This record gives sequence, structure tokens and C-alpha cells, in this order.
Amino acid sequence: MGTEGNILSYWNSRKLEVSTRRKGRTVTEYVPIAATNWAAYQKNIVAHLFRGADLAVTPESAARVIAVLDAQDRSAATGKTVPVSGR
Repeated sequence: MGTEGNILSYWNSRKLEVSTRRKGRTVTEYVPIAATNWAAYQKNIVAHLFRGADLAVTPESAARVIAVLDAQDRSAATGKTVPVSGR
């Protein structure tokens, strides 16, 4: 995407709108958002803290998401492509 596209999420929608430029044309695709189960996620954290269970969402995967969001924020502020750190 870089400076040629965007990702939109609409409130209470089960999809993301992804637009980019391809061969001089804007192309828009819709990507479904996976269903979530917050109760299972929270139970996993409790199991990790009290019984040492493996985390379903690792700190490393969360850090990657945060790095992507940070790059998106910096790109929007500058209007330039920004590399994602932490690769």
C-alpha cells in the first residue's frame, strides 16, 4: 500500500475495506475479520498466570501489530512510506 492505499474498518462491521493502486487504477477489496472469543482469550491469560499455560497471543505477535500500527500512524502524519520496525 505505502502512499497508494488505505485500510478502513467500519464500526460493527465484520470486514475491512482495503484499497490500493494497481496499474494506475484504484482496486478495493473486502477482507473478512475473524470471529473473536474474548472469554477464551481472558481464560488463556488466567491459565498462563496461574498455571504457566502457553499464551494464545504472544508478546512477540502483539509487538508486531503495534509496530505496524505505529508505522501507519507515522506514514499518515508525514504522507510518506514508513518501514515497519521490529522485523
